[in-house]
Amino acid sequence: MPTDKNRNRSKSRRSKGNDERYATLGKNANDLFGQSANLDGSGIESSNSRGLVYGMQPAAGSRKDGQLATDRTTSASKSRSANRRVHQKAGNARERSEQTIRNLQNVLLVVTAVVTAAVLSATGWIMPSPAVNVRSLQQPLLISPVLHNTKKQNDFLWGSYRPQAYFGLRPRLPRSIVAGLMWLEQHSANTRDVSVRHFCRHEDGLVRYGWTHHDGHSFGIQEIVERAYTIQTAFIKRFGKNGGSWTAKISGQKTGQHAPPLFVLMFYLSSEDGRKLKPILKGSSKTHLQRIDGYLPQLGQYSLHLPSNSNDSSYFIASGIPLHRLVDVTNEMFWKFGKLSHPGYEVQGKDNEPYTVVYQISTSFPFAYEFTFSQAESHPGERAPSGLEFNKEIHSKKAEFSQQFEKIFQLKSKGYRDSEISFAQSVFSNLIGSVGYFHGHHLVTAEHIEKDKPYGPFDLYTGVPSRAFFPRGFLWDEGFHQLVIQKWNINISMDILSHWLDTMNVDGWIPREQILGPEARSRVPKEFLVQHAEHANPPTFFLTIQAMLVELKQSKEGLEFLRAAYPRLEEWFIWYNTTQVGEVATAYRWDGRSFVEHVASSRVKSNAATLMSGLDDYPRASHPSNSERHLDLRCWMALASGVMVDIADTLNISNDAYIHINKRLTNSRLLEKLHWSQANETFCDYGLHQSHPKSIPKMGFVPEFGYVSLFPLFVRILKTNSTKLAILLEQIRNPKLLWTNFGLRALAKTSAFYKKKNSPQDPAYWRGNIWINMNYLALGALHFYGNTPGPYRDKCLRVYQDLRKNVVENIYRQYERTGYVWENYKDTDGRGQGTHPFTGWSSLVILIMAEKYD
Repeated sequence: MPTDKNRNRSKSRRSKGNDERYATLGKNANDLFGQSANLDGSGIESSNSRGLVYGMQPAAGSRKDGQLATDRTTSASKSRSANRRVHQKAGNARERSEQTIRNLQNVLLVVTAVVTAAVLSATGWIMPSPAVNVRSLQQPLLISPVLHNTKKQNDFLWGSYRPQAYFGLRPRLPRSIVAGLMWLEQHSANTRDVSVRHFCRHEDGLVRYGWTHHDGHSFGIQEIVERAYTIQTAFIKRFGKNGGSWTAKISGQKTGQHAPPLFVLMFYLSSEDGRKLKPILKGSSKTHLQRIDGYLPQLGQYSLHLPSNSNDSSYFIASGIPLHRLVDVTNEMFWKFGKLSHPGYEVQGKDNEPYTVVYQISTSFPFAYEFTFSQAESHPGERAPSGLEFNKEIHSKKAEFSQQFEKIFQLKSKGYRDSEISFAQSVFSNLIGSVGYFHGHHLVTAEHIEKDKPYGPFDLYTGVPSRAFFPRGFLWDEGFHQLVIQKWNINISMDILSHWLDTMNVDGWIPREQILGPEARSRVPKEFLVQHAEHANPPTFFLTIQAMLVELKQSKEGLEFLRAAYPRLEEWFIWYNTTQVGEVATAYRWDGRSFVEHVASSRVKSNAATLMSGLDDYPRASHPSNSERHLDLRCWMALASGVMVDIADTLNISNDAYIHINKRLTNSRLLEKLHWSQANETFCDYGLHQSHPKSIPKMGFVPEFGYVSLFPLFVRILKTNSTKLAILLEQIRNPKLLWTNFGLRALAKTSAFYKKKNSPQDPAYWRGNIWINMNYLALGALHFYGNTPGPYRDKCLRVYQDLRKNVVENIYRQYERTGYVWENYKDTDGRGQGTHPFTGWSSLVILIMAEKYD
C-alpha cells in the first residue's frame, strides 16, 4: 500500500525522451493544484470550472491516435451537460410542487427526463455520442517478458487451459486443437437414461472435484468424487520444441457399494478450425483405434496415442459440431447404439466448426488409462513419460510442489496441521489450475448504438472465479486472483496482466467481463453477452502491481514488464479519470447507473444496481444522478494514483501529475468534506436520496454502513492518529453492524436493505453476506495499522487477530463439511453459499493464513 515517503516526494525524475510528455502532465497538474486551499480540502470546487478533473489529458502528439483525448473529452462533457440539464429540470419540478411529487414522483421524473431529452436533442443542444470505438489501443502490444524467450514460450504453451471442462488440455493458440474428457455411467444394460459429464455444472451433483496439486506450469493432479467412485485425472508435460509433449492419466476407483457396473470413459481430440484428424486403426478388423494424427502449422505433425490396454473400445466422429454441443451428440450415440457407437460413425454439422474424434472405452472399476500427445519432430528426451516412469515422476512433482508451497507460504512454521495445509494446497491448486486460455471477439455497445459491434479478436490468458458458473475472465476478480498467483510465480502474473492490458481499446477502456469464443459464450445468458464501452470495473490490477513492485524492481524481466505496461496503465488511469468523474473536484461516480431506467424499473427493484462497482446490489443513492459521489471508486483512484507514482519513480520518469493527484485523493480533510457524514459518524456515498418511500428525495449522504464505508481503511489512506480510524474500529467490532463469528458481513444489520431482495428474481447478494476479498482488504489494513506506531495500534491488532481467526476457521470448516470453497458465506451460521467451487478471490484465504498482505 502507499507510504507517506513515496507520496510526498518533492523532486520527480525524468527519463530521456519523455521530458515533453511528462512535463506537460506536470504543468497541467501544477496549474490545477497550485492553490493551497485546494490541497487542504477547505473547499469543494466544481469540476466544470477546471475541465477534466486533475488535468490528466495527455500531451499533444503523445498518441498515434491524435484525436483521442479531444473526442473522448468532448463526448464526456456533452453527455454530462445534457444529463445535468435533465436532472435540473426534474429538480425544479419537485421544488414547485412538493405534494405533487409525493403522489406522482416516479411518473413525473420519467416524463421530465424523456421529454426534456427529446426537446434538447431536437434543438441541437444534445449531440449524439460517437459510435463505440472498436479499435484497439494504438500502442505496441504488451507481450510479457516471460514470452520473449522462446524456451519459456514453449514451456507455457500447453496446459489445463480449459477450466470450464472437468478435464481438458490445450495449447495457447487460437483455433488450434483441444483434448478433453467425458464419462457416463450405466446401472443396467437396458437403461439408456444417462447423464454425460463434460463441462463443470452444479446440476451434476458431484460430491467434490478439484485440483489437489497443480504448479501452473508442468503438472497437475485432480480428484473428481462421485457418490460411489472417484476419478483421478493427472497430467505431466515434457518440455521441448513447439510446446513439447504430455501424458494424461485417467484412473478410477470404486468407493461405495452402488458404483455402476458399466462405465464409459470418453477422451477426445478436437481440431477447432475444422481441419480433419486422421484415425489410425489397428488389428485384423481395422476397428480398434490406435492413435489420432493431425497437423497444425504451429505444432507440425502430431499424434495422440491411445491406451493399449482398452479391450472394449470404439470411436465416433463429430464433424462440424461445436464442443459445447458434444454432450448432445454423445447422448444421441448412446440412444442409437447402446454403450458404444459403431466404429467410425460420423455425425455431420456445419462447415468451419470443430472436427472431433471421440474415443470410447467401456470399462469397470478399478481402471487406469494413459493418453500421450507427441510431435513427429520431438526428440526421445522430449517425449512425455508413461507407465512406471509416469508414476515415479508424478510422485516426485507432488513432493516438489509441497516443498515450494511451504517455502513461499510457511504454513507449517505457523503451526497449521497437515489437514489444514492440504486444504490450502488444494485451494491454491484450484486457483492456478483454473487459469484458462480464450480467443475470440467481444460484443460491445454504447449509448445511441442500435446494434452491438464485435471487438477483437483477442487472446486472453486469465484466471476464472468459478469453473462451474463463471468460467471466464472478470476484470476486478483477476486483480485479486493475481495477489495469490504472483507469490507463487510472478512470471505467470506478468503474462496474465499483459493479456488483459492488451484488450484495451483506443479510449483506454478494458472490457470488464471477457466472454471470448463459442465455449465461453455458451455459458452466458444472452442478456449478459454484450459489454458496455462506457462502464468501468474496479481497477484491481493496480492492487496486484503494487504487491509485485518490490520483486519487479529486482529483475531485468520485471523492469521490462513495467516499462512495457506503463503506457497502457496510464491510458487506463486517464480513462477512469475522464469518464468516471463526479460533478465536484476529486469526486468520482460509477458511470452507468441510469436515472430513467431506474425510475422505469423502480416498481420491481428496491435500489438501482451498480454492477460496474462489482458490489452489484449494495445500496447506493435511491435516485441515480450525475451528482453522485461514490466513495469506493474514489478510494480505488487514490490507490491507482499512488501506484502510478511508484511505477514512474521506478522507471525514472516524470510523476509530478500523479503526485499531485495522489495528494488530493489522500487528503484527509477533503475526503471527510466529501464523504464523512457527521450525523451517521461514518464514511458514505453522496447523492439524490430518499430515506423512506414517501419522503422527498434530496441531495445528501447515503446513510448506509457496510463495505463501502470501510474503503478509506482498505486502501490505508487514514492517518494512524485519525479519530475516524478509532470510530471505524468500534463500528467493525459491533455485532449489530458488520461483525460476525465468520467474518465481516457486507452490510450492517441495521440497514433497511439488509438481506432484502433487490427484486423478486434477485436475492440479496452484497447485502449481508460475507465476502472473502473484502475481508482480505480489511485484514490487510488492520495488520498494517496494527504494526505501525499510533494510538490505535493495539486495538487494530486485537480486531485483526479475532477477525483472521474467524475467517480462516469458517472457510476451512465449510470446506471440510462440503468439499468446496464458496462464493460467499452466510453471516448467521457461516455456511457457504452461491456458486462452488469458488477458488477465485476466496483463495485469498491462503494469504490470510500466511499473513501476507503486501
